[in-house]
Amino acid sequence: MGKIELRGYASFRALFGDTVTFVEIETPCSIEECIDKLDGILDHRLKPMISDKDGNQDIFVRILLNGREIAFLKGPNRMVNDNDILLFIPVLGGG
Repeated sequence: MGKIELRGYASFRALFGDTVTFVEIETPCSIEECIDKLDGILDHRLKPMISDKDGNQDIFVRILLNGREIAFLKGPNRMVNDNDILLFIPVLGGG
């Protein structure tokens, strides 16, 4: 088991219970596996917040692993390890 840090803002803060939360999951695992595990821990409320109706990452949510957007990570960089930080940011609009 490993411990990862979850950070979230706006609706993610409400889901995680605070801006910063620590969760124990089995690591190392891929980002996809990690999100599946987190979704289970969070009563299946995470995936609907980060995915569109087709299951793709919603364009209005940014997910960063250790400060790097997961959309740009490849290979071993897509693995979540003990003490890593996952940051969930809703893209806010305005004028």
